[in-house]
Amino acid sequence: MILEMLSKRIGPDEITYNSLISCLCRDGMVDEAIELLVDMGRSRIQPTVVSYNIVLLGLCKVHRIDDAIEVLAAVVEKGCRPNETSFD
Repeated sequence: MILEMLSKRIGPDEITYNSLISCLCRDGMVDEAIELLVDMGRSRIQPTVVSYNIVLLGLCKVHRIDDAIEVLAAVVEKGCRPNETSFD
């Protein structure tokens, strides 16, 4: 979808990325969601705590707790402050 938007010269924003990441996580496609999160970081749109929380929830839903802990550590390392939702 991102490629289709770009081909039409429509730049995705934070809401677009977060929506797609959420849909991927909901469907159990967490690795693809993480790839999109990385792609988001490469663009001019930096992931926010909301973006990371979506991925953290997705990882927890598929019982990848160790991966969730790694993502949380990366979030803190990047200077993004976790919030209450990050720990729910």
